Amino acid sequence: MVFLNETGVMKIVLLTAKFSQKGGGVATVSRLLVRGLRARNHQVMVLTSEEGLGEPTAGIISRPSPLDLIWQIYTCDAVIMQGCILKLGWPLLLVRRKAILVRHIFELRKAFPVSWLENRCVLATVSRYMASHESIPCRILPNPYDNDYFYNKSSLRDRDFIFVGRLIEQKGLMILLKAFVVLSKDGDCSLTIIGEGSQKEIGEDYVRKIGLEDRVDFLGHQDAPQVANQMRRHKVVVVPSIWEEPFGLVVLEGLACGCRVVAANRGGIPEGLNGLGILYEAEDVADLARALREQLSESVLMPEKQALCQHLEWHQPANVAMEYENLLLKN
Repeated sequence: MVFLNETGVMKIVLLTAKFSQKGGGVATVSRLLVRGLRARNHQVMVLTSEEGLGEPTAGIISRPSPLDLIWQIYTCDAVIMQGCILKLGWPLLLVRRKAILVRHIFELRKAFPVSWLENRCVLATVSRYMASHESIPCRILPNPYDNDYFYNKSSLRDRDFIFVGRLIEQKGLMILLKAFVVLSKDGDCSLTIIGEGSQKEIGEDYVRKIGLEDRVDFLGHQDAPQVANQMRRHKVVVVPSIWEEPFGLVVLEGLACGCRVVAANRGGIPEGLNGLGILYEAEDVADLARALREQLSESVLMPEKQALCQHLEWHQPANVAMEYENLLLKN
């Protein structure tokens, strides 16, 4: 059991490979979870493999030494591992502590120490889809989105479609661009691409060759406030992933900003959407073009407000932190 002190506070160590704003989805989840746990008065120390992110006095230890790892885990009440990171979590093989291991990606191979480490943790995943692929029962812990930045407000939506994510093959950028070409034959429409990656130059070259530079904007990397502001300018967020996404945080962010969402029916994405948007057959250019065309119709219905609010509330940092807290206390 985890024992709270007289003030009802736990000292929690959170282990994560990445924690910066450029660290990807797991880093975003980790930052928001820390915010939620601290708002519930818990003491949280972050240990991360990234360099130069902070000092112990700020609650962050970058690239901790073996002594740091052992001491922080030895003196804490509970450990949360965002991803199976043996590099940081190995002291749990020596020190018994209440621990949650949250799986964000599929682990194809598990070395013996990793399996041993898992046996000392409560295993959780970020979606029912991921849990269905685990060999042992898992808890579901929702991913949080940043409701400080991603929210709806009255604004002029002068742009049509927006994509936000890493520009890599798995995220389906070229599928989206090909569908946009089909759609653009029907009339004027616009597309904004936010992100960096190996597919950026390929995508830009493709847009130039088809002569749609005036309709497609590549904005590169944007931080969370900038992304949120861009979403509020757009009507539709498109999530064209071709791989089995564990969840798809951008779906929540789009819904929170008041956008319609068109997303690939793959992996955990349907759970993130929760029936509040349109799913199409992943990798099917024609089906994506059809879905995008429908979303430009003036008669398209927006998600039911109560269902949308309930879904977003479930994924707000404070409520996600409470789910983690409850899981720690029950096991």
